Amino acid sequence: MTAHSYPKSKINSSFVQSSLHRIREAFASAIETLFDLLLAEPNTEPKITPLQGRDGEVFWEIHDTRTGKIVYCMTEFEVMEWLDTRHYRQ
Repeated sequence: MTAHSYPKSKINSSFVQSSLHRIREAFASAIETLFDLLLAEPNTEPKITPLQGRDGEVFWEIHDTRTGKIVYCMTEFEVMEWLDTRHYRQ
């Protein structure tokens, strides 16, 4: 049995270089995005959700993302009061 020798193909050097350049750019972009996500300020804005009780009355659930606590308010005035004073609470 004879060994076959296949012709050596010439790889286009500029194609390889441009491909490597695109890979480096994509990698650098991915690393930059990762750092942006890791160093970004966390969202500490409260999440306010209107809810409706069994009797049909509307009330509000406030999730304080800074402390993790949940507060319920029966009126919009209570919600506004809570928002106005939240920075004074620990």
